[in-house]
Amino acid sequence: MDNNTYFLNDMQYAFLVGRQSEGALCGVSCHIMAEYRCVSVHGIKEAAEKLVRRHKVLTSRITFDGEVVFDCAEKNILCSSDFSDLPDNEAELSLSEYRKKLSGRLMDIENGEIFLIHIIKMPRCVHLIFEGDCTAFDITSFQILVRDIGKLLGGEALTDIPEGFEPYANDLLPKYSPDEKKQSREYWRKKAVGMSEPPFCAEITGKCTYTAYIETVPQEGAERVRRFAKRMNCHEDIVLLTAFSMAAAQITGRERFLLNIPILDRYGLPPAAEGVAADFTRLLMFDVCVRKESFSACFDRLYADHREDMKQMAMSGMKVQKLLPKRNGSVTFSSHIFEDMHIPALGRLISITTETPDVLMDCEFFRVGNELLLSFVTPDGAFESGKERELLTAVGNIILGIE
Repeated sequence: MDNNTYFLNDMQYAFLVGRQSEGALCGVSCHIMAEYRCVSVHGIKEAAEKLVRRHKVLTSRITFDGEVVFDCAEKNILCSSDFSDLPDNEAELSLSEYRKKLSGRLMDIENGEIFLIHIIKMPRCVHLIFEGDCTAFDITSFQILVRDIGKLLGGEALTDIPEGFEPYANDLLPKYSPDEKKQSREYWRKKAVGMSEPPFCAEITGKCTYTAYIETVPQEGAERVRRFAKRMNCHEDIVLLTAFSMAAAQITGRERFLLNIPILDRYGLPPAAEGVAADFTRLLMFDVCVRKESFSACFDRLYADHREDMKQMAMSGMKVQKLLPKRNGSVTFSSHIFEDMHIPALGRLISITTETPDVLMDCEFFRVGNELLLSFVTPDGAFESGKERELLTAVGNIILGIE
């Protein structure tokens, strides 16, 4: 291996295999999109060029066998479509069709297509759709890329990224001793015997199309989450995990189920990791138990279990999955509230959606100013009509009921 060639970590490689697989709920990228509506995008070409020069990961391409090569330094990440001369209704229909073409598609990562900015001119505004493939970087990185474009468009100078940082080569995640790895393996092998099924199950075959179901948790709810987390001396994502778990139990009538929880925060990593596009994702297979009890009681138990599991991360969650029976689709919960997606230079945020191989439901929280955006993305036809909306409402009501 030369100094310009690297390989994916196990999480990224799983995404690569999933996008290549013919199995159910596969054949899709780990694909994230954020859409904004703004008045003008003056200066976006220069901003995009600066973004590519700033983030080395954007110069990479990923081969079919997981090799990463940095040889796309001169890259155009802009795509343009012009519907501005159409009548309003036709322009909206054209925009809707454009979104449909992006949903469920495979980005051409072998030729370096890992992050794109789609500029769609409408009769009285411009829509920006940011599209990324998380085989190349984590969702926190996607947020950083979008934020940096917003800063550049707003005329703000960006701080320097430390020299020598390689987005694939520098493994900044914790290193574990042989004894820690052995202990972790024994912990998960014992625990896997009793792990439950995901909260939702569906038989899906063939290539899927996806729909996003989006709800805004108002400032009052976001403040309740923040205050509760401060009182419990924990991060807000654990509070949101409790709300989702209680809602899933309420809708399904099940007290126990299994969730995939990507660990996306960068706590404990060197400062070099804070502002760069790279991949620091770890996976936790979290066995949830929800009883008919108060929010505080449910939180106490889930938080204790979560802390105990996090001590045993020397064995990758990808390896834990191999200990479990094969299931037709998992359910993923993740919280991305550490980056604010309200970016004035980009206008109003319309949606953020994620599609992931082998995932039946992606549940994700994002911070947007003083509010929280809750997004469920599911394959079409996987659930009975209205089930996703019912779950969204249940999560929102639980959050608004937090004391």
